[in-house]
Amino acid sequence: MLKIMWAENIDIVNCKLESTQVSENKERRVTNIDLRGYWKNINIDNCDLINTTLGPAGGTIWIRAGEEGTGNLNFANNRIKKSCHDETIAAFGKGVIDNINIENNIIEMDDTDVDSKSNPVMNFGLECNRLTNVKFVGNTLNIKSGGMFFEFWGVDNMEVSNNNMKLTSVYDEIHAEQWFGVKDKSKNIVIQNNYIEANKKVDSFSNEIFDGVKKDNWK
Repeated sequence: MLKIMWAENIDIVNCKLESTQVSENKERRVTNIDLRGYWKNINIDNCDLINTTLGPAGGTIWIRAGEEGTGNLNFANNRIKKSCHDETIAAFGKGVIDNINIENNIIEMDDTDVDSKSNPVMNFGLECNRLTNVKFVGNTLNIKSGGMFFEFWGVDNMEVSNNNMKLTSVYDEIHAEQWFGVKDKSKNIVIQNNYIEANKKVDSFSNEIFDGVKKDNWK
C-alpha cells in the first residue's frame, strides 16, 4: 500500500491504511507499509494499519535491510488489525538495519479463517548481514495464529520488555509450537517483565517458551 524507499526523514502520523477482503480476488497480496532499499529516520506514530484480506501473503510493516546507513525507525502508538498470511512485523533481507523502536502499539491478529496461518508472526533478522539495537517495549498483543510468535534469526542487542501478550495457536494439527525461537547467532537478547498467556487449540500441543535461546544470550 505504502512503499518507502531511497528516502530520509519521513513522518507518517495520524494516518489510516486499510485493505479488506475482496471476494472476487482472494489471492491479493497486500502489505500496509514496506520499507525497502535505503531508508533512514522514519517515524510512524498513531496510525491505524488494517489488513484483513485473508490473503496468502502480506503483512503490516516489513522493514527491509539496505545499504550502510539504513535504519532509525520509530514505530509507536499504532493500532494493528491483521488477518492474512505472513509476518505482521518483520525485519529482514540482505543488508543492514540499525535502530528500530517498536513501542506502545496494539496488535490484534486473527488467522482463524486464513487458509495458511502465519508462522512466524514476527521475525527479526532473517538473512540480514546486520540487525542491531531493536526495542519491542510496552506493546499489547492479542494474536491467534499458527505459532512461532517471535523468531529472532540474527539480531544483536534486542530488548523485549513490559509487553502484554495473549498468544493462541489455531492449528488443528498436533505438533510442537515454539513461542519464541532464537537462532544461535542472535546475541544480547533481553526478555524481561512480560506477561505471556499461551493458549493452544489442541491439548496435545507442547508450548516451548524461549526455545533455542542460549542461556548466555538472554536475561
